[in-house]
Amino acid sequence: MRIDTYKKNVNAYPNNPSDRDQRVQADRPIEKDVKNASGVESQTTTDDSKNRSVIRELVNREREVIAHERAHQSAGGDIAGSASYTYTIGPDGKRYISGGEVSLSIPGSDDPEEMIQIAQQVIKAAMAPVKPSSQDISVASRAQQMASQARMLLASKRYEAQKEDKKDNTVDLLL
Repeated sequence: MRIDTYKKNVNAYPNNPSDRDQRVQADRPIEKDVKNASGVESQTTTDDSKNRSVIRELVNREREVIAHERAHQSAGGDIAGSASYTYTIGPDGKRYISGGEVSLSIPGSDDPEEMIQIAQQVIKAAMAPVKPSSQDISVASRAQQMASQARMLLASKRYEAQKEDKKDNTVDLLL
């Protein structure tokens, strides 16, 4: 499951906690002189305002992505791997999480009942976030197909077993 990225991505390792604290502080207003000596707003202040706005958007996006991926992990249980993230470099030079994915490891099985349970868990994991992405919906759809095939196989096995039971219960009568 993957979330589309927000802006330019950079492959990197997660930031350390102190970087995250600094990013959260970017939401707080910065006190600066807004007007130059002539009373006109300076270009630097306008750029700072735009930068703060972009940083707020990046921080909000980061929170959304983390919550989204945690939902997948939580609902996925044993089949969910750890989240991996993509990053965007903000105007302040810091990395912000802008996309992510959680891999699901689906064990192979010849048991249709087990495959149905696994498919249901995949569907649950894929659709867990408040706003499932198109990739999440695609994963859930493929899992639904897997469950349908497993149900057909299960029905076929049950039919064959009933047929065998009827054969075993038939008594040949000699007249």
